[in-house]
Amino acid sequence: DGLVGAERRRTLRRNFTRPAGLFHPDGKRICGCVTRDISATGARLKVDRTQSAAIDEIPSEFILTISESGNVFRRCRLVWRRNDELGVHFAGTGVVPIT
Repeated sequence: DGLVGAERRRTLRRNFTRPAGLFHPDGKRICGCVTRDISATGARLKVDRTQSAAIDEIPSEFILTISESGNVFRRCRLVWRRNDELGVHFAGTGVVPIT
């Protein structure tokens, strides 16, 4: 309580550097990214700025694909954005896979 820089996450995050993609719920691609770390409840992403108009234009809710095939995906809610990185909370599953 009151410690500067203290970890406040409820679940352990682990390093997880993999290519990923951001999509609108209708399946339209937003941009590519790389996961930096991940937990059961969220992730930190590095956005590929060469594929995105601006990080500020990424919507507050989107679908994150975590595999090249698109078989692993999560509905995400944007928590924070800093430079070319995003912090997201996994809002659940049950979305239609991106095809």
